[in-house]
Amino acid sequence: MKSIPEILYLTRARNAEHYRLQEALLKAVPADFATKYKINALRDKYVSLFEKEDSIYLQTRGFADTKELADQDAVRDRLFRLIRLTIQSKELSLVEAEAKAAAKLAFAIKPYSAAASKPDAENTAMVSDCVKKLQSDEYSSSVQALGLTEALTALKTANEEFDAIYSRRADEKRVKTVSEKLSEIRPQVDAAFLE
Repeated sequence: MKSIPEILYLTRARNAEHYRLQEALLKAVPADFATKYKINALRDKYVSLFEKEDSIYLQTRGFADTKELADQDAVRDRLFRLIRLTIQSKELSLVEAEAKAAAKLAFAIKPYSAAASKPDAENTAMVSDCVKKLQSDEYSSSVQALGLTEALTALKTANEEFDAIYSRRADEKRVKTVSEKLSEIRPQVDAAFLE
């Protein structure tokens, strides 16, 4: 009786070599061959495990939404700077009411002045808190006096849009970290092949 020679050292093969070998083996034992010799169940299990390996082989570590996230962050940062610089310039206003409103807002916004340089999550939290503070009853009249109501609303919207993209990315990161790794699936593929 003919036997299949044992393939040694499957575990030592580099990922590309392992992947290529599995492709070659599946071509050597096509579905019609498996049907003829009644090994469909074994082949199907092997194919199923190899499909997992195939899906994670050379999986990108990047994210498709990186540009969208960076662009939205830039919009948010620009709006924040617009508000901060408007407040600073209005502190020099010759109109006393504007100068007073600007001084009040400058005091309120001071803890948030470095928000744009912070990591994404901290930046989002700082902007969110700043918007809440400036939209509160205590500061809303000063915001209106400087004509910043619309800019503040736009900043809130931009921050929420950024947060939505960032949350999607966090979900995608979590999926990547909990999904099977090539080092976990390869032994399963090898075991299915040997079986």
